[in-house]
Amino acid sequence: MSFALCSEPDFSDHCPSCIILNPVIQRQRKPFKFLNLLLLNPDFLHMIQGQWYSLNFTGSDMYKVSKKLKALKAPIRSFSRDNYSNIEKRVSEAHSILLSKQQQLLSQPSISFAIDEREAHRKWQILVKAEESFLRQKSGINWLTNGDCNSAFFHRMAASRQSQKHIHFLFDSDGNRVESQQGIIDLCAGYFENLLGSSESQPLFISEDISRLLSFRCSPSQVDKMASLFSNNEIRTAFFSLPRNKAAGPDGYSAEFFRSCWSVLGPEVISAIREFFITCQILKQWNATTLALIPKISNASSVTEFRPISCSNTLYKVISKLLASRLQDLLPSVISHTQSAFIKGRLLVENVLLATEIIQGYGRKNIEPRAMLKVDIRKAFDSVRWDFILTILKVIGLPHRFINWISKCLTSPTFSVLVNGNIGGFFKSTRGLRQGVALSPYLFVLVMEIFSKLLEA
Repeated sequence: MSFALCSEPDFSDHCPSCIILNPVIQRQRKPFKFLNLLLLNPDFLHMIQGQWYSLNFTGSDMYKVSKKLKALKAPIRSFSRDNYSNIEKRVSEAHSILLSKQQQLLSQPSISFAIDEREAHRKWQILVKAEESFLRQKSGINWLTNGDCNSAFFHRMAASRQSQKHIHFLFDSDGNRVESQQGIIDLCAGYFENLLGSSESQPLFISEDISRLLSFRCSPSQVDKMASLFSNNEIRTAFFSLPRNKAAGPDGYSAEFFRSCWSVLGPEVISAIREFFITCQILKQWNATTLALIPKISNASSVTEFRPISCSNTLYKVISKLLASRLQDLLPSVISHTQSAFIKGRLLVENVLLATEIIQGYGRKNIEPRAMLKVDIRKAFDSVRWDFILTILKVIGLPHRFINWISKCLTSPTFSVLVNGNIGGFFKSTRGLRQGVALSPYLFVLVMEIFSKLLEA
């Protein structure tokens, strides 16, 4: 992938430009990523069924599911390689065979040639649908659902997306340009480890202060509901309500994989998730997170100009979604009407319209002096203290079991950084909420409620 570097003009009126054609990139083994096109193959579920039931591990339910999913990666890779490697070439060859069969049928009409033509058409259609599914997943397009074959469109979007997200170089804090792949990974990993994993100072708050700011307390019925275990049907519903065509976590499995193979995986997966809520223990690989770097601006050249989006494993996404669903029902009673984001029954646009109405006429000379304060909180999600969040949950009267579930989800993640398709770095965090996790917005709203109350005081 070629790119250009423009330097300072110095004594000239023009900036010198250096174009680098086909830079040497050290190839690394790509992490496992489940391709949704495999679900179109009628033999795939049978293969998964045979492999899943043949695996026998001992240990906890979570451990057995994790080991089985890990063991499935090799046969899935092999199945994908045997049936869909170089998919575009396979489609082209299948189309050529179809045309030859059609020409043969037209020149010498017969039943046997008609059967051959129909079979060639069937194989070509299967490969065309698989190619479109592959390119759709690679492009990340979600708004386009049905219609004609959109392979060319998805191909262009995938190429455009890769070009925009590819990091050719970065400048470090000293202004040095880092161009090597490993150097970029180390720079990004070091920055986010310092941001998320730095040691915390002594807290500047006490629970009594928070208690005075928040008047809401959970009723006995709400406490019982929040502390109750999730049913099998709730867990299944959470799986099937996950959005489609989303980035997978470190384990590489998409939500589509679990939904399509639910008849095989479902019972054991439900038992594993229920085990978390019963024991309040989670395997570290379940809460492993990959940070995908999304540029905030075009031509981003500093690590601070990238937004870290957390890509979590599907199993953890379900746990987070289940907890978020219960917290979401409680928030309208806790959060004041000055906040509208992420609250059921409220719209963020209401605050925008309200702000527009308030500032109307601020420029007139015959009104009393007025002032407006705009607060821009830098790295807000990444700098929230965990003990502050847990204190808020205790103050509003949530049961200890629910708080322990939240605490385990907050304090157990490990992070790696995804740069140009390669994963590097490994560190634990000591603070912050992960962007892209279903639970994070609702916890952040609680934090901002305290901030809002302090501004009103």
